[in-house]
Amino acid sequence: LSLKMPLLSDSSCQVFKNYQVGQALGAPLPGQFVLDKQGRLSYKHLFSFIDHNASIEDLLEVLDNYIVE
Repeated sequence: LSLKMPLLSDSSCQVFKNYQVGQALGAPLPGQFVLDKQGRLSYKHLFSFIDHNASIEDLLEVLDNYIVE
């Protein structure tokens, strides 16, 4: 993918099980999370049937806070 940032995946569903993010018919529902440099959660968006995923605009706004000039 040639990403300039780490991309995390939970292929074993262990994080999903530990944090019980949400499920439908036993399958994990998507969520978007942004961690700061210290590894602390700074943004979270959990799936809902009204607002499935965080918008690109919302994610870019959050990430703009981490750009160092």
